[in-house]
Amino acid sequence: MSNKKTESLNRAIQAAAELFSERPFDEVQIAEIAARAHCSSATIYEAFETKKGLFRAALLHNSGDKWPVLRRENATTTLYPLMNFLTARIAGLSRPAMHNFWRSVSSDTVHVEKVMQNSLLDTDRLGVMVEEVQACMDEGLLRAGDASAVAYLLMAGTGYEPVVYGLLYGSAAATSPSAIVEAVLTPLVTEMGREELDTFIGRPASEAANEDPPRPSLLEYLRGTAQARMSPPRRARAGGAR
Repeated sequence: MSNKKTESLNRAIQAAAELFSERPFDEVQIAEIAARAHCSSATIYEAFETKKGLFRAALLHNSGDKWPVLRRENATTTLYPLMNFLTARIAGLSRPAMHNFWRSVSSDTVHVEKVMQNSLLDTDRLGVMVEEVQACMDEGLLRAGDASAVAYLLMAGTGYEPVVYGLLYGSAAATSPSAIVEAVLTPLVTEMGREELDTFIGRPASEAANEDPPRPSLLEYLRGTAQARMSPPRRARAGGAR
């Protein structure tokens, strides 16, 4: 592929990311994207085949710009780099632009599944995650197991709730990254790892005072809704049932 064509496709992805963030999927046209990107519609169709193919590339581009970096500050293995990474990932997926992306194709479950699978598997962060998870297992901070499976579970678990919140409530909703991280990691950490998790979740009061009160996690919300719909138990009539 020539440099000129590569530049055209990069502009098309950038233009698509902007337009899909502004308006629903069905309202954005390939011709409009091509005009903003200063390339032909034929070039876009040749590279991505369909508008959904371009949408997928735009979504990965949009989320990739905001991806956190999983980095250790020193040679000591702790859970903090992993927890910081997951917290930043949740915050990135909770952005209004990402909410609009998901709502744009929420009725197309097959497409949503493909996008989510690609976002998990096509990123080089998953490989870094596997290495970090394995290091935490070796250090006795995470329970022993398949590092690849645990890394995938962490990526999926921290992506599910922000996406569902975005579909249900849009940009007005807020998720609690620390609550999600705690819910996902709690079954996976050892006793030693739990100490680090508790310290991470229990931030200083001075820091928490400057933040808006977080919404309960989606799981807590759904549990509360289900409980509210349950009828209270009937009281036994005096003298016994008749």
